[in-house]
Amino acid sequence: MSLGVRGFRRAVVIAVMAVIGLAWQLTVSAPVRASVLGGVFDSVVIAEDTAGPIEHMTVDTAFTIPSGSHAGDTFTLSLADPFGWVNDSFDIVDPITGEPVAHVVVSGSVATFTLTSYVEGKGPIHGTATFYTYFKGGSVQEGDIVTAHFTTTDETFTDTVVVGPQPVNSKIPRKVFYWIDRATQDGFSFAIYAGTLDQVPDAGRTVTITDIPSTGVKVDCTTILMQMAPDVGGTPGTWSRIPVRDRTLTCPAATSPNGFVAELRNIPADSYVRVRGKAIVTDPTLTTYTNIADVQIYGQTPIRVKNSVRRFTGSGQATGTPTTTTSTTSTTSTSSTTSTTSTSSTSSTTSNSSSSTTSSSTSTSSTTSSTSTTTTSTSGTTTSSTTTTEPSSSTTTSSTTTTEPASTTTTLPDTGAGRVSSIGGLGGALVLLGALMVAAAARRPRVNGRYLAR
Repeated sequence: MSLGVRGFRRAVVIAVMAVIGLAWQLTVSAPVRASVLGGVFDSVVIAEDTAGPIEHMTVDTAFTIPSGSHAGDTFTLSLADPFGWVNDSFDIVDPITGEPVAHVVVSGSVATFTLTSYVEGKGPIHGTATFYTYFKGGSVQEGDIVTAHFTTTDETFTDTVVVGPQPVNSKIPRKVFYWIDRATQDGFSFAIYAGTLDQVPDAGRTVTITDIPSTGVKVDCTTILMQMAPDVGGTPGTWSRIPVRDRTLTCPAATSPNGFVAELRNIPADSYVRVRGKAIVTDPTLTTYTNIADVQIYGQTPIRVKNSVRRFTGSGQATGTPTTTTSTTSTTSTSSTTSTTSTSSTSSTTSNSSSSTTSSSTSTSSTTSSTSTTTTSTSGTTTSSTTTTEPSSSTTTSSTTTTEPASTTTTLPDTGAGRVSSIGGLGGALVLLGALMVAAAARRPRVNGRYLAR
């Protein structure tokens, strides 16, 4: 069953409106994609030349954010094994205004910089950032020369570190305290060492260790292990657990609510003892954590040992200056007045994007009155003309012409607000398709007001 003339026209109109609506939606809602920047880093170096297997190292970087960058643009710095990043998040800030220039998130092996609106209209922006790294557990040993590889989207930076020994004196009580996971920094491993070398035993040959964690740290009592080892040439031999009958653990202790007291009995002369365990972080806002222990050997005056661990947090700063802006303004004004005899009144105004205005008015007395208005609109130009004639016994003509062209040219930094995805071209194509459909409908042959089937 064929459509009637009105039905066909209605279908065409609906189709054209649907096409135009789809084209508008695709054009307006097209997202602007952020860019991944390359060639940003100027230098990447590790501050330490030598580091122990469980020590942290400082990574200093310098970078330049190019002009024309926009909020949401990113750049990255990746680090390969056996090095690992300390997980972190911080802002690169302008040291003068305190405004954030970029947000930095360090996760896994990648540090990602995301630019803020601070960069709009500025550049180039020079900055620095500091990160922390470490050797992944068991990946290096003393004497190794290890090369660090830092990669970006288009560059690779390298630096070398010598793995050095941990300072140890087996005869002097000491405490080791370090992050379990140097990436997450949420817990510690600790070990307290004491030696009975060159000591005079008391009756019970007792070594007492009292552990006193600082604020923000609490010992996990279930992880504590008490051991001893014989002296072999000035260093500990094989470690073994102290028999149950010769050890007493009070955890937590009345004198140390977050710590413990370990009493170790029948410890032979010329031997070593070690108490190991884990502790958890109870206050992640602190920057430094300290663990103290009092070691009493054979009833002598206790020796206090301690160790501190710093929370490693990255930081950075950057400063940018606005890009060059050029502004030019010119204004010309011309005014003239003419009085003559005429039979018409005309008023016209022309306006375009260069801010130029011309007006002319003439009043005339006549026996005929008529008014006509014509408006023509083109891209950036509007012209309006009005003619009025009124009957009168006298004729007076007044004509005033004023020309005030104003031209303003301003070059401003691109803020990204006007960037449109190329998908807008698809919208234009769809609009053109709708116009062709209308034209095709208009050309259908008609007889007696009816469309003929093709």
